[in-house]
Amino acid sequence: MSKSFSVTARSQASQKVSWRRIASAAVLLFSVGYLGYRVYTNWDAFKAYDWQIRYEYLIPSFLLYLVQLVVIVWGWKSIMDSLTQVLPFGDHIKIYAYTNMLRRIPAGTVWMVAGRVYAYKGQSVPARASALGSFLEFMVVVLTGLPLAALAAVGLALIPPAIGIVLAIVAAILALMALHPALLSRLFRLVRHEDLPVQLRYRNTLQWAAIYSLVWLISGMGLFLIVRLFGDISLEKLPVITGVWVLSSLVAYFTMLSPSGLGVKELSLTLLLGLFLPEPLPLLVALAMRLVWTLYDIVLGMVAWVTS
Repeated sequence: MSKSFSVTARSQASQKVSWRRIASAAVLLFSVGYLGYRVYTNWDAFKAYDWQIRYEYLIPSFLLYLVQLVVIVWGWKSIMDSLTQVLPFGDHIKIYAYTNMLRRIPAGTVWMVAGRVYAYKGQSVPARASALGSFLEFMVVVLTGLPLAALAAVGLALIPPAIGIVLAIVAAILALMALHPALLSRLFRLVRHEDLPVQLRYRNTLQWAAIYSLVWLISGMGLFLIVRLFGDISLEKLPVITGVWVLSSLVAYFTMLSPSGLGVKELSLTLLLGLFLPEPLPLLVALAMRLVWTLYDIVLGMVAWVTS
């Protein structure tokens, strides 16, 4: 009986993996295909576009990326300090930088977490602690993004202001509730079928929420600077562009099918930016964002790897 159950379980797991791969390939093909269609239908706009890229905006873009990295690692260190022994900030930033490169390959999130687990083992940090830290970080990122996404939908005129404000308030309340250690422990037990191995404090989880909310805003500024590579845009558009970044990022998080959001992120960015930017800017910005930030990841990752 036990042998039969084991074979059945393995078969079901294999089917789940197969369907996930099929869905991942379908999402990726659809996204890339649609982006290719956008290039085809806007080919005249591409040919007529004044290709004077303002490369000087790469400098503030890179500096802002460094600021974002420092703030992210501040949040990550705060999470890890609650789970295990305290490590120097420099150790965290090196590990975060070179494992972050792994997000850019297929199944990047899995490899990134695995890379963290391996790297922190070298610092005598239990694998369970670094894996749990990654889970908590993901939860905080998504929960803090939801209220911002509701406000972004208002800014893009996707929903009426009254509904958006109500949704933002509800999302903020739910996030504050979900970040309470008692409920967070229940969510963890629901997902991982085990208890949290540590006792968290509410003031710590609220600190994480504040830090990662700041990360969302900095990331939106990063997208704004990439838009400035291709043309002038008013500073008044910064909140709207930040909203575009939040919405497109959450779409990529929630699908979790396309590797590292490849295709999905670009598709959502193109569609959302197309609500207020002329062709061919939406697709150019979406592709440039992927290319530029990937290069930043690689450069900092290699520096961290060499100096570690």
